[in-house]
Amino acid sequence: MWCDLEVILLKIHSLSPWDTKIVNSCHVPDLYKPTVNVYICREDDDILDDPRTYRENIMPRGSYRGHHFGPPARLKTIDDRNIASFIPISE
Repeated sequence: MWCDLEVILLKIHSLSPWDTKIVNSCHVPDLYKPTVNVYICREDDDILDDPRTYRENIMPRGSYRGHHFGPPARLKTIDDRNIASFIPISE
């Protein structure tokens, strides 16, 4: 799925279908914009092992950013154009 944030495109890769009420998608992306790949992973995916950054280490404790807290999540910044994440979805 593509998500156009005006200044960049997110190309979201996931094995699960997306709820279109949550993510605004674009069907014909403007490929001249910079693209960041976001990989939505399972909690036990190997890519999420070996956290290196502060954010990668703090998210499993439920601290997302500053005073924003939620369920434990996982994040991996692969490089400046590729990010992997796991965030549990409550049903």
